[in-house]
Amino acid sequence: MSWSTIIYIFYMAKTFTPFLSFMVPYLIDSCKFTNKEVYNKLNPFFFISSLIVSLLSFWIIETFGNKISLFIDTALEILVYIIFFVRPEKSYLMGIIVCSLHGASTAMNSVLKNIIISTAPDKDVSRRVMTNTQTLKNIVSIFSSWIGQDVYIYSREHRVNIFYSLLALCVSLSVVLLLPSGTNLKKDDAMLTFSSSFRDIKNYMGEAYDRNTVSYSLIYICSSILSICLSFFAASIFMERKKKADGNILRLNNISISLMKPFRWVSFYLVRLYSFLGGATNIPKDADNDIVIHGYVDGLAKMVSALLSFGITKINFTEEYLPIVSMSLNMGTMMSLYLLSVVDSLAFSYLFFIISFSLSSASKVLVVLLLYKNERKSFIISFNMFVSSFIHIFLSYLSLYLNSGVQTRFLLYFTVSVLLVSASIVIYNK
Repeated sequence: MSWSTIIYIFYMAKTFTPFLSFMVPYLIDSCKFTNKEVYNKLNPFFFISSLIVSLLSFWIIETFGNKISLFIDTALEILVYIIFFVRPEKSYLMGIIVCSLHGASTAMNSVLKNIIISTAPDKDVSRRVMTNTQTLKNIVSIFSSWIGQDVYIYSREHRVNIFYSLLALCVSLSVVLLLPSGTNLKKDDAMLTFSSSFRDIKNYMGEAYDRNTVSYSLIYICSSILSICLSFFAASIFMERKKKADGNILRLNNISISLMKPFRWVSFYLVRLYSFLGGATNIPKDADNDIVIHGYVDGLAKMVSALLSFGITKINFTEEYLPIVSMSLNMGTMMSLYLLSVVDSLAFSYLFFIISFSLSSASKVLVVLLLYKNERKSFIISFNMFVSSFIHIFLSYLSLYLNSGVQTRFLLYFTVSVLLVSASIVIYNK
């Protein structure tokens, strides 16, 4: 089996996690946590874990190598799904462990690109495989969300999606063992060691972050926190607004379910196979349309985001205009996020979620192109992840102090985003 084929299989298997869109609804519906308990008591552990691992990730890569680091990343995610599968009842300890492991795995995702770069025969092959891999990830991620929603509609439980997500992750873990070890990070790209003096850290940061890089990093941080904010909190706001939904939303659900008929045979046989293997689930004759169609909406948002990002990257922007386009996309995201936080209609909430997610993802794609031109890109992106996690932790505990709901939390993220983009514009125009 060729090197590129192994990479493609790994990415497709690791991306096929139909349960991912339903993690928050599962905690609320099956584990019986309330919205505020999820966001004020459990989520902070996700961000604390992500903050710690974002600082240690490149030390882990340098110490254990790319292959073992990738194995660790996938194994952490498998543990998350195993815990979900065997302990559906409410348990704060379970919730804290799951959020911490998921945060650590998310922060380790930087390993995934490095493994391609370090094991590729040459730069041209690396660039081609990374492009193909991103396309495959987008396609699999979209269908994963749609199939996950369909499976939930026809099984009316989350364990089926957890089972298939776990199965796909086990395949990706097995494929990791077939990868060549590759070369470790260059010392210049690695995270500073724990014994580094304050002067060393200051000099290293000064060399890595020039004026433009600081401006780009602020945009990256803004796009990152908005993407995670939408991924984490949209499901909850959808569930809150469903309580006020009228008959029109049922018609929208019926239309969505009808449009997804081409995938029905996939979900039907997945549920059948799970039942055949011993999973205790009933297959209803009719679909339950009185639900939040978060999986369909999430998949559509990913599709629009992928098309928008692809279209923008095909435009030959000069380096001078890339930051301006990225800033404009972030401004559009903030406007849409604000509207998402204030509307009461569930249908409009779906619409503004799709717009917000698409614009923030496209902005992140563009700014990553700028950051990857820096020789110390690995350190910069890792440190930006650290800052993003710190902001999430700050907002989490501020929300806990204010005893705020999801709507207020969206407004807090909106305010922070305005400050970050404003600072980026000021620094860029100096």
